[in-house]
Amino acid sequence: MIFTMQRRRQPIVQAFISCLNYVVYSATLAAKKQRAIRFASRNALNKGDFKMNTQVFRLWSCLAFAGGVLMMTGGNEARAQEQQAAGALEEIVVTARRREESLMDTPVSITAFTSNELNARQIDQLDQVAQATPGLVFTRQAGHNNHTSRIFIRGVGQQDYVPTKQVGVGLYVDGVYVAQNAGSLVEVVDVETVEVLRGPQGTLFGRNTIGGAILVNSIKPSEEFNADLEFLAGSYSRTRVKGHVNVPFADTFYGRFSGLVQEKEGYIDTPNSPTGEGKGGDNIDAYRIALRWVPSDSLTVDLAGDYSRQQSNGAPQVLGSTVNNAPAVGRPGITNAAQYNWITAMFLGLPAFDNSFYLGPETYTSLTGGDENLVESVVAGANLTVQWDIGDNLTFKSISSYRDIDIDARGDFDHTPLTVFHGSDDHKGNARSQEFQLSGAAFDDRMQWVTGLYYYAEEILNLNTVLFPTYHLVSGSNVDNTSSAAFGQFTYDFSDRLSLTLGGRYTDEDLDSIANDQHSFLTAWFCPALPGPPPLMFHNAMTCRPQGPGFTGYAPVPLPPNPGSFRIIPNDQVFSSDQEQFEPYLNLANRFTDSLMGYISYSEGFKGGGFTQRIPPGQTIESFKPEYAQVYEIGAKWSTDRVRLAGALFYNDYTELQVLINRQLGSTTANASDAAIKGGEFEVLAAVTDQFTVSLGLSHLDGEYKNVDPAVAFSATNRIPFLTDWQHNASASYAFPLSTGELIARLDYYYTDDYFSEADNLPEHLYGDYSLWNGSLTYVPSSEQWQVAIQGRNITDKYYKFGGSQTFQNTGWVQHVVGPPAEWNVRYAYRF
Repeated sequence: MIFTMQRRRQPIVQAFISCLNYVVYSATLAAKKQRAIRFASRNALNKGDFKMNTQVFRLWSCLAFAGGVLMMTGGNEARAQEQQAAGALEEIVVTARRREESLMDTPVSITAFTSNELNARQIDQLDQVAQATPGLVFTRQAGHNNHTSRIFIRGVGQQDYVPTKQVGVGLYVDGVYVAQNAGSLVEVVDVETVEVLRGPQGTLFGRNTIGGAILVNSIKPSEEFNADLEFLAGSYSRTRVKGHVNVPFADTFYGRFSGLVQEKEGYIDTPNSPTGEGKGGDNIDAYRIALRWVPSDSLTVDLAGDYSRQQSNGAPQVLGSTVNNAPAVGRPGITNAAQYNWITAMFLGLPAFDNSFYLGPETYTSLTGGDENLVESVVAGANLTVQWDIGDNLTFKSISSYRDIDIDARGDFDHTPLTVFHGSDDHKGNARSQEFQLSGAAFDDRMQWVTGLYYYAEEILNLNTVLFPTYHLVSGSNVDNTSSAAFGQFTYDFSDRLSLTLGGRYTDEDLDSIANDQHSFLTAWFCPALPGPPPLMFHNAMTCRPQGPGFTGYAPVPLPPNPGSFRIIPNDQVFSSDQEQFEPYLNLANRFTDSLMGYISYSEGFKGGGFTQRIPPGQTIESFKPEYAQVYEIGAKWSTDRVRLAGALFYNDYTELQVLINRQLGSTTANASDAAIKGGEFEVLAAVTDQFTVSLGLSHLDGEYKNVDPAVAFSATNRIPFLTDWQHNASASYAFPLSTGELIARLDYYYTDDYFSEADNLPEHLYGDYSLWNGSLTYVPSSEQWQVAIQGRNITDKYYKFGGSQTFQNTGWVQHVVGPPAEWNVRYAYRF
């Protein structure tokens, strides 16, 4: 992307735009060069000393130069801005420290979006903010249950979505913690702001924010009537209607009602499916009701309820590799592909599962057959927030919530008309939470403080079923999880410029997993014509081959406790994980000038321990301990009315790392190593003129394993999963004035480096680098009452993959999640 302007510019603006040009060009070159070095000498790089090459050094030098020049001319810029308030940047208010304050006054590494910015960037679903947030990887899960998320910040997150494993990035909607990845793909229906907080946020936001937190804040009801309605139509027969209406019922009582309805066909062709519906589409209904009662100036009561239903024909997956029919790579036993070909297909006379089903590295077609791909989720919740201003310097807040999740997913893992490996995932549960906060000011407002108590409880039933021709295996868990905490954070201003923040949080957590009749058993399929009991495991499946003219096929065995089903784990066995942890926080911030602030911080975080849930025959439930992070960070923010510049450097001492390790017919999680991750982020937003705005985001991460357990099967020189060396994004928006309004042209760019999805670093689990371009052209009349836009995502039609199964060693093949090709939409919005 090259940023240009035709009119004459001040030298500072010229330098700034030239630097943006260089950064986009140089960062891409640097990433490609480092990738080439890595593949040429992986061992040297992984042992390497975190050194930056010349291109990288020049890139950061350019950024430092631009920032320095901007800061040195800040006074002149500020005086000019007073005369050009119309072109000032929109102020962003954040709640990262549990109080409202300006984004640029908060000494925390944050990327924040207002509703206007979300709309301009065509962000319809929460995972899309990753394309505008340095250091964030936010994708849908790769399995058949694609209504779950996978979130990493600065290389820290959670690979699996089962409820016996904790997340690494906390998601909060209106102050309410969403603990499970399942059902966490929030639709952007009536959102006021989205805040992405980097680094451990345990003091104020609790456990499992070891990588960071994402805060979603909805628009609150107000005392004036307003409404809007939006229509969208586009590629893949996509239609969407969304809107809201705000109604003041009385002087002290208001309501806000919002909703979204969308239908979209899939972009992965499924020629063998009887319905002919492609994968990757969805039908969505999402509604929200918010009520606000303000009986006095000191008391505010907010009650909100939401409901969403999403249905899709499975994740947009394809067969992502050739088929390995050999024994499992580095594992005992044979792959699922070999098992099918050598046992089932041979004795039943079925077609072989081989490379004829692999359609190549760039395909939008899956040969799946039957009706085996369906995901349906229903998520409903309610929350009550009461805020009471007891006095001028004392406020009490209560946040109560309830959330219910019901997800039914099934999928065809082999992507063929055969039944080689199918599966299903049923996730049902509810969660309740209660938080009390007391906040205020002291010492003539020199100290701002907040303390609180928190309680959380959830009950979840998750069933994971895998279906092979000769047997079914049902694993899962009944989870009973409770957590309680006490926290406090205090910020003291030594002067108008220097402040110190101290905080801490104590957490007590109990996680129980219970085996019962609903899961943890093996159901064999056997030959009625054969004498003797059915086979216990697939290695004995050859005893089940058909003999004689009386064979009519395999017959299902009833579920336990009936004969023919075998328990893997004793019934009613309880597995418990109890943990207590204290998380401290320290931050020293100094405002060097009215425009420039710098800070240093130390924070600790932890992610709770848990259990391996998917249990193959002959195995037992394995537990793992919490993982911990100690993060040191230094950052700076500089801003005027027209320019915002923020950067941070960090070092993460990551211990007891929970690593997902593949094994025969499944995987397990173990505290297999320690790690060190360091890097930085840089962001800039500039209103170059009243009409022209540009932005840039950049992150660089470098990590390595330390103290790897020799019992695990991956090398200490391997790369950490989902850790991207480079990410950058850029945007440019220009408003062309017209006699009847204005025409806004916008271009957005996103690049991510390659990454592995698992610790073994097999080439089948490597996802290459890619870049995406989005664009839009929006007409807004002078009345600003309506607008119409032509929008495009991935306008260069780039083929890219961003996830997939992590099972090549076990199954003999992988499935990849493919991003959508070029999409075009027309959007019309009307404001009443």
